[in-house]
Amino acid sequence: MGSPQVESDRKANEAVRLVSFSEDFYLAIFETTVGQFSSGAWDRQRNDAPVVNVNYYDLRGDTVDWPTDGHALSDSSPLVRLRGRTGIPDFDLPTEAQWGFACRAGTMSAFSFDESADLPKYAWFTGNSGGVVHDVGKKLPNAWGIYDLIGCCHQWTTTSPVLGANGGPAKHADGVDPIGPGPQMGTGPFRVCKGSHARTGGGSSQLRVQRVAYRMLQRSNCQNGTLNGTTFTAEQGNTGCRLSLRLED
Repeated sequence: MGSPQVESDRKANEAVRLVSFSEDFYLAIFETTVGQFSSGAWDRQRNDAPVVNVNYYDLRGDTVDWPTDGHALSDSSPLVRLRGRTGIPDFDLPTEAQWGFACRAGTMSAFSFDESADLPKYAWFTGNSGGVVHDVGKKLPNAWGIYDLIGCCHQWTTTSPVLGANGGPAKHADGVDPIGPGPQMGTGPFRVCKGSHARTGGGSSQLRVQRVAYRMLQRSNCQNGTLNGTTFTAEQGNTGCRLSLRLED
């Protein structure tokens, strides 16, 4: 995880960390759509735009917390309804490490594709989106067949950032199945969001947000907040989700 110091446009909170996984998992090839989410029952309604304007609690509920309560969810949460409808108890949001591993798809480059010049083929951004969110799956997938990892909407993970020492940048967790620390703020702890959104600039100065290692920190309740002396502005209107599925032995 993270980015090497020589990578262009990297940020200080992207220190390289070695991670591994003790169990396999799937990551959804598309972001969760409006049709799936708005029905409340995860029906196949014909609205294929990614759902946005959802906060972390809108997805997992606010009566349990990660990682303290593991994969437990609030009884009324949409993900509980999905588990009940499918009979599959292991749907959840991905961790930051799971998302990053699937996005890289075995590559070591800054992007989930070979060159930044290919960005319009893989992602929506200000230069080609018209400032609106488009249906999922209209751009090329990465090498593992996963679409819209960047350039559609920010995507929630369960991971909270590891606070840096002496007010330094909040960094990645590391090790086996890194889950991140417990929440640091009480109401509305920060989580890591991955990916970029369709209204992100596409010029060379904005390529930093299209990189695999880029991480946006946002409070779970999508209110503005300060972490380690840095103020973060909520972007709920540009934030959605992509689901993961653990494969237990």
